[in-house]
Order: sequence, then structure tokens, then C-alpha cells
Amino acid sequence: TIGICGLVGMFVLLNFKYVSKYLTDAQLVIGGQIFFATGIAIMTDYGGEGMYGNMVKFYSGFFFIFALGFPVNDTSVVGLFSKVCGNKPQGTLQGLLAMSSAIARLVMPIISAYICQYLNMSVLFISLVVILLVSALVVLRYRGIIELLSSSMRH
Repeated sequence: TIGICGLVGMFVLLNFKYVSKYLTDAQLVIGGQIFFATGIAIMTDYGGEGMYGNMVKFYSGFFFIFALGFPVNDTSVVGLFSKVCGNKPQGTLQGLLAMSSAIARLVMPIISAYICQYLNMSVLFISLVVILLVSALVVLRYRGIIELLSSSMRH
């Protein structure tokens, strides 16, 4: 499963330039968020069978998250961030983006553990889906500004 997701992810990345000719930066970011949310929603335990009770659900969710969500979202966010930065010092600003991602990777597992311990895993997964959909809605709401900034910084 991990190997298949890696191959599909590599295919997505190799075709990203082609896909980006037809979709805007905001659409790519929203698409990545939707892939993530879809994968997590599929893996959410709604009926008490446990995440691993239905392996088809698990592998399907895993596929949406790791074969589609990560390649599309990470590539589009970093690319968009670079376009918006324009002629500013890219190294420093990309470093700050990477640092904020690293902090999130440290903090979120701790928050997730508390949610799972004091509530349950379904609450955690549903919370993640809500956060992803809200962030996609924010990008959708401000897509005009995002597109203006990214296109004006290309020239």
C-alpha cells in the first residue's frame, strides 16, 4: 500500500506542471485539502468497528491522504508561497514556512493524543475534517486575492 501510494504520488508530482496549466493555485490548494479531508472522513470510525476493522476503508483513506493529498497540497502550498513571496528573500521565508510546519508536526500529535484520550478517535478525525474544510473555505473565500498575488508576482 505504501509503495503504491508512493508511485501514485510520484505520478501526481511528475504531472503537476501539466495539471497546473488547467487549475489555478487556489484550486490546487483546495483540491489538496479536499483529498486530505476525504481520506480522513473515509477512515473515521462511525459505527464502532475500529479503524482497522474494515481494511478497504483504511487503505482507501490512506490512498487519499498519502497518494493524493500530500503531493497536491504540499506542492501547491509551497509553490503558491514562493509566488506570493516574489522578489523577497526566498530562503528566509521558505525557512519560516518549514519551521511553522515543523512546529505543527510537534504540537498536533500532543493535541491529538489528548483528544483521543479524553474523547475518542472519531472526535479527532471529525475535528481534522472540519479544520481542513474550513481552511479550504477560507482559501475559496479569498481565492481572488490569492490569484492576484500569485499572478502579479510571476512577472
